[in-house]
Amino acid sequence: MSAAPSWSLHIVGTFAVGIILLSFAEHTIHRHLMHRRRLPAWMYRASKDLDTNFRNHAVLHHGTYYKVFDHEPSPEGKFFNLRILTPDIARLILLFSPLCAALWAWLSPASALTLAAMVVAHCLVWNAAHVQMHAPERDAWFRRTAWFRMLGRHHFMHHKRSNRHYNVVLPLADYLLGTAVAARRGDVREMLRLGYLRPRTGVGRRFVGSAPRPCAFVANARHIPA
Repeated sequence: MSAAPSWSLHIVGTFAVGIILLSFAEHTIHRHLMHRRRLPAWMYRASKDLDTNFRNHAVLHHGTYYKVFDHEPSPEGKFFNLRILTPDIARLILLFSPLCAALWAWLSPASALTLAAMVVAHCLVWNAAHVQMHAPERDAWFRRTAWFRMLGRHHFMHHKRSNRHYNVVLPLADYLLGTAVAARRGDVREMLRLGYLRPRTGVGRRFVGSAPRPCAFVANARHIPA
């Protein structure tokens, strides 16, 4: 009978630590592989996917198709680079597999399976949220949640300043690593238009009333001057 509480504790503990790990993994991959070529040159020659991922995201997604955050009239670019594709999900599972194996051996299968499930779930949530940010469908239920509006504000600022706000789903590492940035008055107006701010709410009043000061989701961010 004592095994069940132990497994429950392992699942809860792995979930809490997994949130932090995935936030830093998301930040690191997005910053150093999708926006920069940080790896040795021979790795890019050996794996064309690395260079393709960089070009698709940094050059085409940011520089060509979605210069305007939620408007891409070209059918070719409308859904380009919005989702983590199955081969990339497989690579992420492979990346986390040594840690999952260690958890299975040294802690419990429940802990290992929890982390593996979180990796897959993170990718699926990224896909759903990222598509709705750039190619919104008004009937998507989660668009009405405060959680999605917060993520929308965070990612909107990434497209305004592509060297900031690398987190998409778990915006923790941005604040701990100093890559968060304050919204300016023009940013606030655009976020109101997009529906990521509601001026009659407490969060909306803080944004509208104090822009361009850091506020709400950037309260602890490092301010980057214009």
